[in-house]
Amino acid sequence: MAIPGVPAHTVAEIKLEYGDALLAAGYIWDASLVYGQVDKGFKYDFLGESAKFKSSKVHFYTGNFELAKAQLDILKGATTKLIANDAMLLSVLITDNSTVDTSTNPLQLYADADLLVFQNRFAVARLKLDSIKANYPGHVLEDEILFLKYRMAYKELEFAKAAKFLEDIKAFYPTDILADRAIYYLAELYQFKLNNEQKAKELYQLIITDYQDSLYATESRKR
Repeated sequence: MAIPGVPAHTVAEIKLEYGDALLAAGYIWDASLVYGQVDKGFKYDFLGESAKFKSSKVHFYTGNFELAKAQLDILKGATTKLIANDAMLLSVLITDNSTVDTSTNPLQLYADADLLVFQNRFAVARLKLDSIKANYPGHVLEDEILFLKYRMAYKELEFAKAAKFLEDIKAFYPTDILADRAIYYLAELYQFKLNNEQKAKELYQLIITDYQDSLYATESRKR
């Protein structure tokens, strides 16, 4: 970032990486400031949208759910489909778990765990997730918890265990908002990590037939 003459877009990309590094190291508000700089400088660009999403995640992690949702709702119209989809998923998650008659304690525990997974602090993250299951049995966050456990297993290169978490989402939450993503990632696991192309084909086909409006339908057809 200190080298003179580096193109502005490149500096912005580096700043996003720097913000991620700060967040991973626990400097949450420093990361937020860096993301804010990129958001301000590239408002109508993919980089600005990416920075705004990362900034909204910081608000989510720190329990400022109302501000996080306000930013996410803006991003639902993002030019990048993946960012728009991620923003929609997180916005729905906040809405479903922070209504007037619902305690936000489980959501905060989940947000804490989400940040811990980003920081690769898996043991503490699992304790947070298990405490939701113990104290709030049958909570609507259960499919999200399974997905977070999949992410940890994947990072630890335990691909069979990662597949099991996604299989559980497919089996028990087939109509929930995460279902198509879980099935697509499961197909990728079978194709690229577990060497079962036939199983991968069946899962890609399932997305094409049962989740036609999915963000992953076109790529599933190609696969």
